[in-house]
Amino acid sequence: MEKNPAELPRSLLIVSLRPDPYARMKAGTKRHEFRRRFTDQPAEAYLYIPVPVGAIAAYAEFGRPFRGTPEELAAIAEQGEPGSYAETLEYLDGVEYGFAVPVLSVQPIEPLALHEMREAFSFAPPRSSRRLEAGSALEHELAGRLAAARKGSIPGNRMQREEEQ
Repeated sequence: MEKNPAELPRSLLIVSLRPDPYARMKAGTKRHEFRRRFTDQPAEAYLYIPVPVGAIAAYAEFGRPFRGTPEELAAIAEQGEPGSYAETLEYLDGVEYGFAVPVLSVQPIEPLALHEMREAFSFAPPRSSRRLEAGSALEHELAGRLAAARKGSIPGNRMQREEEQ
């Protein structure tokens, strides 16, 4: 008997995502994220958007990934975003299988700039994704920004305010 997705363990990640796919994900038109490698569990992720944004700017919840051949994943991409078959197939070229990761929700947060993360947390952005250590100072900072965003109040830079006190 398969477990309810809400009961499955969730990975906490930082995922790099280019600005265009992020915009489509945020708008709700991109319902799957395609990855060459990914966890096989549902995941929670803070989204790092590289240049020109250069910040962690959102939080996303991902459902249980579907592991499939490049052709199977390209077909899923085509269903969700017509015209994306060839691009998805090209991205997955050279792998035996990849992942279609369902996008369940996206929540913009107050952006945490790369230069701030480097200075305060010795952060280097991942090329694709990596685990975020639960309980770390970075996770604490991001969780605070997520809580503020969910309350509808995105305050000024929390790190600066805390340093000023």
